[in-house]
Amino acid sequence: MNTEPEELHVLTNKWMKFVQTVEHGYAFTIYDYENDLSIRDHLQRMFVEVDSDSVSALIQQRVEVLDDVYRRVTTFVEVPPWKHSRDKSDLSWWWHRIPNKLVGDLAEDLKDL
Repeated sequence: MNTEPEELHVLTNKWMKFVQTVEHGYAFTIYDYENDLSIRDHLQRMFVEVDSDSVSALIQQRVEVLDDVYRRVTTFVEVPPWKHSRDKSDLSWWWHRIPNKLVGDLAEDLKDL
């Protein structure tokens, strides 16, 4: 049994829940937000690894819709504020966005932007 499509569904659902949380106000810490953003990195890697074009295409369409919502509920920032250890110049587009609605710990963590 190939678990990659199942894992894609799980990651897509996690990305959906994260995007919904951002839309309504992400109140956790900057570290939690950074961890949740990594879900999208995992999805991107899975798109490359999955063998089945049909499963990948269906899930990619769903992720594209979620990505559009994420873009709508966030604002572009040139220099991502995340404490991420990688070189920030190689971060994907979703790392260059902060929520429009800042609340809770994340609002406090990002107050100096």
